[in-house]
Amino acid sequence: MTVEVQPTRFVIPGNGVATQFSFSPMVITEAADLEVIRREADGTETVLSRGTGPTNYAVVVSGGYPGTGYIVYPASGGSALGSSRSIAIRRVIPLT
Repeated sequence: MTVEVQPTRFVIPGNGVATQFSFSPMVITEAADLEVIRREADGTETVLSRGTGPTNYAVVVSGGYPGTGYIVYPASGGSALGSSRSIAIRRVIPLT
């Protein structure tokens, strides 16, 4: 039996321009499968919430669930993530 192994965490540096951060090839079955963390230059981390607004993120899945895609941060309004910050995207799936 083959067990598929997928990455469970991506850390993507900001560049002051990008607002879309891919979590491909990670596959999720629903938006709640992701945890998104903003990391400051000093190492401080903040777990972000899904939703609308300048401090939240949105999940876009290509072709429907299950699938892969990207997050949009900030979801609306606000500024792009600066080069001294990064976004960590982590897959969090409950054990069944």
